[in-house]
Amino acid sequence: VCDELTYKDCTIKGKLTLFGKATFTNCVFDNTMANQYSIWTWGGTDVTFKGCTFNTNGKAILLFGEEKTTNLTVTGCRFNDRNNGAAGKAAIEIGNDYNATYSLTVTNATVNGFANGKYTNSKLWANKNSMDAAHLSVTIDGIKVL
Repeated sequence: VCDELTYKDCTIKGKLTLFGKATFTNCVFDNTMANQYSIWTWGGTDVTFKGCTFNTNGKAILLFGEEKTTNLTVTGCRFNDRNNGAAGKAAIEIGNDYNATYSLTVTNATVNGFANGKYTNSKLWANKNSMDAAHLSVTIDGIKVL
């Protein structure tokens, strides 16, 4: 378990689960696994993706954790769904079973495929547990949407 990691210009295959702070710059997430996200923020606190590409079977990022605050920032990333929405998920799924709080900031993302997100009707993100503004803050391209 590491408290802070930086990944640059790398390819990550399969599924990754985080703990602490993590920054990904110009990385490719190549996940060919069925019914698996490319990355779970699980124990992540401050997680940043810059210029990354997610090649998936319909599940890219799961913003989810236990009883802490997770800040997720996504800038200039591309999300590709090989199955064009068949998994029924948006590119970034947000779920909360532990009374945690989340902040999602996305700027200049491209989404190819994926399904409309639960409670958002967005292919970019889903609020799958219908979290309120006390638990979730979402800003897309400079506009606060929740």
